[in-house]
Parts: sequence; C-alpha cells; structure tokens
Amino acid sequence: MGFHEVKREQVEVFTVSKVHEDILDYDYPKTFPENLILPIKSLSKRNGAEVKLYFPVPQKKVREWRECGFSENFENTIKAFENILNLFEKVENTGYKIFCFDMRALYFDDDLNPYILTYFPLVGKDDEIDISKFEMPIYINTKPLKFSENNSRVLAEIFANLKYGDEYKSKEPRDRRRFVEEALTIEGLFDFKNWFEKSFSNKYDVKVCKAKFLDSVARYRERQELNGTGNKIRYRTGAHSVYGTGKVKEDDDFKEEDRVNQDAYVVKRLGDSRVLIAVMDGVSTSKYGDGNIASNLVKKLLLEESDTLNDVELNYEIVKQFYESFIEKANDAILKEALKIEQAASPDGLMSTTFVSALVDKNVVYLCSVGDSPALLLSQDEVVRINVRHNVGFEKLVLGRTISGDPNSLTQVIGKARKEGDRLVAEKVESQFMVFKLLPDETLILGSDGIIEFTVGAHEAEKIENFKKVYAESYNEAKGKIKATAQRILAKIDQNIAGDNLTIVIVKPEENGARGGDAR
Repeated sequence: MGFHEVKREQVEVFTVSKVHEDILDYDYPKTFPENLILPIKSLSKRNGAEVKLYFPVPQKKVREWRECGFSENFENTIKAFENILNLFEKVENTGYKIFCFDMRALYFDDDLNPYILTYFPLVGKDDEIDISKFEMPIYINTKPLKFSENNSRVLAEIFANLKYGDEYKSKEPRDRRRFVEEALTIEGLFDFKNWFEKSFSNKYDVKVCKAKFLDSVARYRERQELNGTGNKIRYRTGAHSVYGTGKVKEDDDFKEEDRVNQDAYVVKRLGDSRVLIAVMDGVSTSKYGDGNIASNLVKKLLLEESDTLNDVELNYEIVKQFYESFIEKANDAILKEALKIEQAASPDGLMSTTFVSALVDKNVVYLCSVGDSPALLLSQDEVVRINVRHNVGFEKLVLGRTISGDPNSLTQVIGKARKEGDRLVAEKVESQFMVFKLLPDETLILGSDGIIEFTVGAHEAEKIENFKKVYAESYNEAKGKIKATAQRILAKIDQNIAGDNLTIVIVKPEENGARGGDAR
C-alpha cells in the first residue's frame, strides 16, 4: 500500500487491493487536508475491491470524531453534523452518492470541518451495485442500489453515533431507532425526533434531509428562549372522555358510568394566561381497588393542590417541586385507600393510574408524566410525542436497567408500593419533568394511550402521523372550536371499535386575537 503522486489537481491517489480488512489495519497519517472533498470511487473489476482516494495535500491537523466530545456539547454536534450534510451535498453535486459509511473513517479539525477517508465505494449516476457485500457498519440495504435512491439512513446513523457514541453502537440494530428517539425525548430534544425517524427510515435524499434538519435546529433554538411573551395569550381548551366501544362488556350496562370509564382529566384555569391540564388513565388490572378510583383520587387531589399555583411567579424549580410533592401525596393517598379496601393488599394488583400533566404559563409549558399516557405537540407541519413511556422496554433499552417482563408493562405509576415485613409502604415514583416554550403555531395535546393505540396505523410513528390527520379533519369540521374538536377526534377514533377508554385534553394558544397552531 502507498500513496501515488498525480498531477497538480493537488490530489493523491491511494489504491488498495482489498476493501475492508487491509484498509482498516493501515496506519493512517495523523494529519489530513483542509477542506477535503470526499474521494470519488471507481468500481473495480473484482466486486469493487479497488478503491481510489483523492485528497488535496494535507495542511491541517485533525483528530478522530470520538476525541471531539460531541456527546457533551449538543451545539458542537449540530455544527459538525451541518458540515457533514454540506459535504455529502458537495459529493452528490459531483455526480456521486454515499450509501455506506464507517465511523472509523471520520475525522474533524478544530473548526469541526469533517474529513473522511473513503475506502468504501461511492455510487455514480450509472452505477448499479449491491452495497451489502462490502459489510460496512452503515449501509443502505437496497439491492441493486442506484444513484436515484435516498440515503438519509446513512446520515441518521452518523448523527446517532456523534450524539450517543458507544451507547448507540451497543444496541441491537433493531432497537437503535427507538433508543435514539427515546433518548432525544428524555433530553427534551423532541424537535429532532421526526427528522430522525424519517431519516432513519430512509425517506429523504440529502437535500431534503439537510433542509428538515435545519428546520429542526431553528425550532429547537427558538424554543430555548424561555422569556415570556409580552403579549397577552389566551388559551382555547377542549377535553372529552369516552369508554371505548370495544372495551365495554355486557355487564357494564349495570354499572355506574364512572366505573366503566377508568380515565379522568383536569382542565383548570389559573388566570388569563395560565392553565393546568392533566389526564389520568386508571390501570384496569387492579385487585385492590379499581383504576377509576385511583384516577379520580389523583384528579381530586390535583384540583385541591393546584390552588397553591395561583398568583405565584413560576420557574423550573418551583413547578418541579410542586409536581414531585403532588405525586408523593397522590401515591400515599392511593395506598391509604387500597388498605381501606383490603388490609392484606400486596404491591401486585394495587390500584394505580398513569399521570400526564402540563402547567401552561404564558407561552411556557411545564410538563410532568408518569406511565405511558402521551403528550403530543402538534404544529402546522408535524406532530410529535414529547414524553417517554415508563415501561419495561424503555427501562431496559434506554436506562440500561436489568428488568424482566413484557416490554409494554408499566414500571412507573401513581399507586406504587413495596412490602416491608408485613407492612405495605409507599415506594418512590419516578417521573419525567421538562420545561419548554410553546411556539405560536403549536397545539399541546394530552391523552390516554388509547388515542394513539386505536388510531389507524401499522406502528406508532404511522399512528401518530395519522392522528394529525384526524385532528385536522376534526378541527375543520368543528370550525375551529376546540371543545367540539375534542369530541370529533374521539368519535373518529372510536369508529375503529377502540378497546380502551379514550380521553383527550387540548390546549391551543391565541395571541393578539390570531389563532395559533392551525393544522388546516
């Protein structure tokens, strides 16, 4: 192996006879050229084994991407990835496209300009090849592969490696997309979720991928400014709850209405520009008590405790402390009520409920959730889930905990206890808490898990996308009235014979008399 000087286009040609093993063992120089244009590859006679690398003469010192600390500085991750998008676009403009990649070939200089040793093949406009035979760590699995195919999957995996490093690489390939989406949600980086999901699903070419990423960056940065708007904001609210047609049993006709529907909700106005909302979904498998008792206990307590939020200047710490204290009190209240019903109650089968709540103050949202009830953010262009699901699958995949059971089994609920000797004592309930700015075109939606589960779709991402269509149709049919919109949404979802109770709460800002968040 070696470098071969060619004429002064200021390039060097590096040829190897075997693509994968030999090139990775090669002791690369420690310095690489400034503003490296990715090499153009020439397909070989032997399965693409001959690879040519073209660089300008090295001028600047670079380091491996792992040495850049991207996981500790998201702004640097954004900058570096924008530069990678630009480089991919430049390569494509020369008539070649990147469909496979190896993170070991990625370097950056101090200005976060990327340098890539492309020992792997690029695809030209007239090429038609099977990339999978190169056994690259990242590649588009389409056979045969043509220049016209999308390649955003490669870019999504580069982003995931930059952001999460070895943690991402350690996950099984089938789990990697969900890991990133959940990890972004934990960090409050939900503005990037839809871009990542669609990119990972290879829905974009590089130009669209870049445009969508930059849109996500702009929305993320606008959201970081938490200063309240100087304009008065009114909030339109709507809420509705029904028992799903498919869940109702014959003997339910002999029960009180509130015993059939185990959901509960809260909409409480705390001033002109402040509103508290919540959804509680009682767990229906309770042995000691019932899900409807648990959800309504939490509702009653929340209405009482929220009086302390009137006429108080709010900030992250105050609201976080409010929710933590409230969840502890609610958990104690459920345990106390369960012990009234059955003194010998055990942790398994204790009545319990999920909880998702938002305190919206001017244009700032304080969100707290326990369990799997969704919080959705809907804009003119997108809908995205902004809270995690506290279940076995999440704790194993994202938190790295050793835990067994059905991946969808809840791990966090209000109504959690453990045995200490003969006594049943309350156990700490973990919650997710975040604060973010609600942008002018956005609508906040809280619901029980049924509003997503029973929306038509093959998987959750498709169901959430279809939910946006249901919202838009309902909003138009209701002529923009939010309370009527909530009713229309649940009626449409229950046409699918929903096997669960359905509850929805909608909050939509209206500033200076202009309706925000229209999804028409």
